[in-house]
Amino acid sequence: MKSITHQMITSIILGLSIFHVASLPASEKSETSKSAENESGGFLKLSLGYRLEEGPFHKRESGLSVFVNGRYQWENGLFVELPGGSHELNPGLNYGYNFFNTDHWSFDLLAHKSQGDIVFNATINEESIKLKKEGDVRAGFRATGNFDQDTVQLIVTPYSFSDDYDDGVYASLWFARGWQYKNWNFHASLGFQYRSEEILDYFYGVSEALAIPGVPVYQAGSGVNVNAQFGVSYPITKNWIFESYLRHTKVDDSILDSPIISNSIRFDDTRTEDVSEVGVLFSYVF
Repeated sequence: MKSITHQMITSIILGLSIFHVASLPASEKSETSKSAENESGGFLKLSLGYRLEEGPFHKRESGLSVFVNGRYQWENGLFVELPGGSHELNPGLNYGYNFFNTDHWSFDLLAHKSQGDIVFNATINEESIKLKKEGDVRAGFRATGNFDQDTVQLIVTPYSFSDDYDDGVYASLWFARGWQYKNWNFHASLGFQYRSEEILDYFYGVSEALAIPGVPVYQAGSGVNVNAQFGVSYPITKNWIFESYLRHTKVDDSILDSPIISNSIRFDDTRTEDVSEVGVLFSYVF
């Protein structure tokens, strides 16, 4: 049943881009085409630098890293984007259809990855548990408002492409501000990411079939992660930029209380309850 729905959603996103222009009167077509043309185009920024990240989901990582930050939108409204580096709000590959814009707001149909892969292998009291779940790709709606130095972004994705659990709801709300002092550019953001019980229980719950001593049965409830970020950049030349950022995420207790996560932290002293990331990088803007 869900595979049919997958095809329907893909067809809707593609079909809207054609129908939106083809079904309008001639006078409205020219206005719509002009608006789409103004929004079309893109950018690409490649960055190389040092990054340190620690948290409950994987071992501490540090060293040289490559970042890709880019976006391209066609005149028909279809777009693809990969936010990365110092300015990302919701990380990961996004693609969708920009269907309406005003002076300050843009509205999109969106597909994005809202949850990374989960891998957990442990042997406790000579009993083993192995768990691997692929990340969650979801579809829904995004609204972004730009007001001078401030940005507000709302994402609601009530549909999951996974056949393994009921859809649930993912939602995020971000507030961001940028400002300038001489040639230094500063930015800060605060974000809230909500995941419903269906999502968190699938990724972090432990069923009776998987439970072993030390990894008991666990049913996760809904939860909200709180994210804060601060960054600074300085233009070296027309194309080269120096950037640095600090990012911190307070992980919800519904995730931290999972035996999968609590045991991962217990047996790996490089893991922490909260996610922290710092980066220093040099970027080239094409």
